[in-house]
Amino acid sequence: MEVLHFSLGMLTVVLIYAVVGVFRLRKLFKRSSVRKRKAINNLESLTKDLSRQLNEEINAVYREMDIRINAHAVQPLRETNENVAREVEDIYRMVDSRLDKLENRLTQNS
Repeated sequence: MEVLHFSLGMLTVVLIYAVVGVFRLRKLFKRSSVRKRKAINNLESLTKDLSRQLNEEINAVYREMDIRINAHAVQPLRETNENVAREVEDIYRMVDSRLDKLENRLTQNS
């Protein structure tokens, strides 16, 4: 009988220690999980900020590239348009000169 009481007492003590241990571990895990959640949230916000900054930098580079490409592409076109306009003016002058000469010949012969 004494062995039964001793065994039940030991079992009760072990059970109490186990319950107390489980509650302590649970409390510890809750604290660490809260810290982990905060750390994860901080990391998520940092990655979002870095991603936004990276996108802004990439967009700035693309804008600069567009400006430079357009500047290099527009200048030759502008020069070509000016050259064509000059040639057209020269052709008009030449045609006008020839027409004046033809008019002079026709008036002299008539």
